[in-house]
Amino acid sequence: MSNLIEIKPKSSHTATVIFLHGLMDTGKGWETPIQMIKSIGGLDHIKFILPTAPSIPISINHGNVGTAWFNVMSLNPGSQEDSIGLEKSMKQIEQLIEEEIKNGIGADRIILGGFSQGGAMTLFTGYQSKYKVAALISLSGFSPSLSLPSKIKPENKDIPCTMFHGTDDKVVNFKWGELSFKSFSKVGVTNNQFIPIQNLGHSANEFELKQVHDLIEKYLPNK
Repeated sequence: MSNLIEIKPKSSHTATVIFLHGLMDTGKGWETPIQMIKSIGGLDHIKFILPTAPSIPISINHGNVGTAWFNVMSLNPGSQEDSIGLEKSMKQIEQLIEEEIKNGIGADRIILGGFSQGGAMTLFTGYQSKYKVAALISLSGFSPSLSLPSKIKPENKDIPCTMFHGTDDKVVNFKWGELSFKSFSKVGVTNNQFIPIQNLGHSANEFELKQVHDLIEKYLPNK
């Protein structure tokens, strides 16, 4: 995958976080927030991988080309889905997981996370993947496919998953995030939580990033 940002561990590498950016962004766009998370401490054994999505025509941007994990027809639940784009990006993310496994990092020592469309891709990949990762973290994310709940692998239903969402999000509506969370719970996903971030729009803040840090430290402890 091109334009891959890697933030290398400061000590012996025993775990990895793959974090996916939102629509029209790049891996580079999340380098500073990830460095903020790292600066809190306790994550020196973790490598962070920040890939950049391919550039494709995006329907909600009048067909203009931009970075996206899949095409977006509308910002409403149940709109037409880009199933081909979703599957293609899932394969690319699984390839990143495979590379880490080849380098001696087990799937159970990998966290998949992302913001907005990257959060959607995290949920889509993490719940369907043949690789059972340590945890899923979605910031301002949503279920990108109405069929996803029915496709969740039974063995992946207990992957710890945390969905954060700003209550004032005007881009990915808070209710959409909440409905996505409930759709997973209805099919027997047991180890998931939905955390509203009060007064937050479509962005991340220090309070949220501190909680992301704590989740990473919890699910990828230093060994």
